[in-house]
Amino acid sequence: MSSSSSRPSSPTSASSEPTPELLDWRVPASQRRPIGPWVRRLGWAQDASGAAFSTFVAVHLAAPVVGALAGAEGADAAMLVGRAYYHAPYVESVLVFGSLGVHLISGLAKRALLLSSRRTHQTLSFKLPSPHTLSGYLLLPFALPHVLLHRLIPASGAPPIRALSPSELDYSTFVAHGLARWPVRNWLLYAGVVGLGAWHAAEGWRRVLVRRRDIAGKARDVRVWRVGAGVLSAVVLAGLARIVQTASASGGVPAFLAARFDAVFRTLSLFRV
Repeated sequence: MSSSSSRPSSPTSASSEPTPELLDWRVPASQRRPIGPWVRRLGWAQDASGAAFSTFVAVHLAAPVVGALAGAEGADAAMLVGRAYYHAPYVESVLVFGSLGVHLISGLAKRALLLSSRRTHQTLSFKLPSPHTLSGYLLLPFALPHVLLHRLIPASGAPPIRALSPSELDYSTFVAHGLARWPVRNWLLYAGVVGLGAWHAAEGWRRVLVRRRDIAGKARDVRVWRVGAGVLSAVVLAGLARIVQTASASGGVPAFLAARFDAVFRTLSLFRV
């Protein structure tokens, strides 16, 4: 056997070869270029936008967490502080909707590139998404009604809604009324958006932190992150239950305001059945 055949291959030369999933299948093999740089750029955009959006989520969830201890009145006070942050000029459009849009688009684009790179001229090898990615897909049908009900539809100037102000959309009024009026549907929506959102965010942060060598070992423990997401979800849902309890004890909302709230919910077919 020759010495050249027994020499181990160089790690550098092996790692320089583009992996099959990072090659563009749409051109002949001799002309294919690695799509790895695009995947990395989209991954960076997805991570950065997810981190930005999670700052809003943390502030947003502070109110029901406070509500678990202080009831509806405490949740309303915490929400007023949070609104001063994310309802500031340009903050909501950039930090909330902007970062969410970048996160969704970059994630879908990266997924499309990876799927297309596995395709050959005649065959397509399909790989199921990771649990983290799947949780993001499952979150969408819960998050969309949440955004519509709590932000977009209440801003409608059409009667009987007549552009509900943020001060009329408190936990002690709007949230408590919805949970009391349509308990099953609203509890399922809140449980879905809180549970899947907390799990998706925790797994996303774990993946980002694992890439940092100084804290990679501590961040690898999947169980810690998942238990943390479960505890946070339980506390938030317990806070919502406490809010409904204390709000109903105070007598609920006036009839004219309840009619406007009902109109918001009935805009979605889910609440017209």
